[in-house]
Amino acid sequence: MLVHAAAGGVGTAVLELCRIAGAQVYGTASKSKHSVVSALGGVPIDYRSEDFVQRVRTMTQDGVDLALDPIGGRNWWRSYQTVRRNGRILVYGISSAIGPQGANQAAAVGSFLLLGLLKLIPDSRSASFYAITSMKKRRPDWFREDLSTLLSLLADGRIAPVVAERLPLSQAARAHERLERAEVAGKLVLLPGS
Repeated sequence: MLVHAAAGGVGTAVLELCRIAGAQVYGTASKSKHSVVSALGGVPIDYRSEDFVQRVRTMTQDGVDLALDPIGGRNWWRSYQTVRRNGRILVYGISSAIGPQGANQAAAVGSFLLLGLLKLIPDSRSASFYAITSMKKRRPDWFREDLSTLLSLLADGRIAPVVAERLPLSQAARAHERLERAEVAGKLVLLPGS
């Protein structure tokens, strides 16, 4: 599996679950966060200095079964290139369309047009968008089962979510600034009250 933003909140959670499942995972992250990816069982790839498509192809020969990509834009195409026959790219965000000036609507629309084109390629690979809120509405039974499984893993100590920092809710703006600068490994938790 290939996981982008592997040292982020979702990425670290995926790495933990993959370790339990015994899956081989390659995770893109900045060099300073490689120790987090390695500690959670992933093989780190520096997205700033390495071509992740080439690196995945070199390490796997024919690609990965699944690529998880919250980046969007051209990155979705490049992730698609890492997927082997009968594999899948699952996208769940468009961080490339969000910058310091806010959302870039053209980049978001372009990303979804690209996703539509990826779905049309007749090469036995698939591409789809995942949104937890939509899934919860369509299959509440799956959502409850998944949540129950996650809570059991947490209670048993088999997973331990990576928390970078706990901040008071009054510092939400600071939390967003840190996220935008990619300073965080794991999740930032905002606490209500004092």
